[in-house]
Amino acid sequence: MESNLGKRISARLPRPISGIGYAGDRKVKRVELLSGKQFEVTFVPTTGSEDELIEAAYLASLPDRSPEAQAIYFGALCSGVRFNSVIPEEAESFFSDPGGRFSGMNISGRMIRKGALEIIERWILSTGGAIRAQARDLVAEIRNRGNHAIVVADHQRDLGVIEVR
Repeated sequence: MESNLGKRISARLPRPISGIGYAGDRKVKRVELLSGKQFEVTFVPTTGSEDELIEAAYLASLPDRSPEAQAIYFGALCSGVRFNSVIPEEAESFFSDPGGRFSGMNISGRMIRKGALEIIERWILSTGGAIRAQARDLVAEIRNRGNHAIVVADHQRDLGVIEVR
């Protein structure tokens, strides 16, 4: 059963055409939105598991309507990872204006955020945590390839980096 929030957001998004391929040892989710925009999304965990990263990325992408967030949302849905799609009524979702570069959700005691490294690092530091050097290195590597690097965090720790191309 899908939550009302999920239904509202899903209803606004076009259905994707997607597939899964591999780049080295990493799974790449290929997403083509019906708008014609095509993306490849790769989830790279830094702490925890890929499943935990994908679930958090899905939740943090729900309130965000940007094409990149849509690609992450559908990439997560197409990943084969099973997660609870029922969003409790007390969940609080938010997203910044386009220049703010982050979105997230507070749900069941979790504080999940997704966005640019600089914004997420500042947020993690404000909660008493620290971002791992591995996350910074992944972001630099992704940016050097000319792709978008999006960091996902849950409260005081980074969960991983999403590469969107």
